[in-house]
Amino acid sequence: MRFGKTKLVMMLLVAICICVPGLLSAKKGEESFGNNLSLPVIWAEGKALDMRGVAMQATLDGPSWTDPETNVKWYYQQEELNYWQAESADGSGGPVNVSWIDWGDNLEAQIWTIRSIVRTEVVLFQDLATPMTGYEMAYLWGDGIEEVWATNGNQYDSNQATVFSWLARYTVQKLDVVPYTEDAEGVPVAALSNEDLGLSWNTTTREWEGPVGVTLYNSAVWEAEGVDGKTLSEIYSAELNVPGKVIYGWNWNVKRNNDGTGYYRITFSLDPQTGPDKTPVNCNTFFTDGTTQILPGNPGGGIPQIDYGNNLTYIDLKIIAR
Repeated sequence: MRFGKTKLVMMLLVAICICVPGLLSAKKGEESFGNNLSLPVIWAEGKALDMRGVAMQATLDGPSWTDPETNVKWYYQQEELNYWQAESADGSGGPVNVSWIDWGDNLEAQIWTIRSIVRTEVVLFQDLATPMTGYEMAYLWGDGIEEVWATNGNQYDSNQATVFSWLARYTVQKLDVVPYTEDAEGVPVAALSNEDLGLSWNTTTREWEGPVGVTLYNSAVWEAEGVDGKTLSEIYSAELNVPGKVIYGWNWNVKRNNDGTGYYRITFSLDPQTGPDKTPVNCNTFFTDGTTQILPGNPGGGIPQIDYGNNLTYIDLKIIAR
């Protein structure tokens, strides 16, 4: 993900991106506590995720690392005695218009194989007229699940917040058509229109109709209400990532869940309301023409699109044999 960082934080990433030998290995195997909210968030329908700590307060009594060049102390995420929470806001009092949609870099920059496990992420951002309070963060070291992020405890005025919608839905379908023009190597170049492809969105089933094969996944965040156990783990969800940002995430095990090579459409849509067996909640999150844009990534893979009329965004991923 590329957005939502102030210039100050970006400078800190460069200054602190070093490795301290032995620290990662020392932390392996220890109990890990939840992440803390660092970038402000708007709860668009008033439904919130569970957060550690108290809004706009920090308690930093746990492990830390001091930068030898600046003498700044950085307190690690995922530690029992380090907890903080950026500002959040209830957006249910009026429409929440999303400014930016950020699909995961890995989806936009490469073509995947049928043996892949693909991490798929979506982040919604709103540019703020009135700043909200965030906490300065820095990436310290590590890769993947061993990434280490930390805060120095300083607050800052953020001109951007993420948006969490209780009505978010994720749908993955196999396409029977090629949705892009491609170059000589088969790399997507430009997206074709749904009209040209013969595709239309069914507002009842929340799936695409037309030249479409099987549906591999279709789940909404609100379906988690009143559910626990294994079933809960299969429901689409949002999470707080290690940098402290609210994101939507889903791991697609392509090897186990596929309908052969070809193109698959991943759709992030917003249901108009919750189902009849759940607490009634109406959608208050909107992709608005002239306001909402795709945050561009590197070329080479899928090309995200927005369908304003149906309040959704999608990306078509090419899956090859090897």
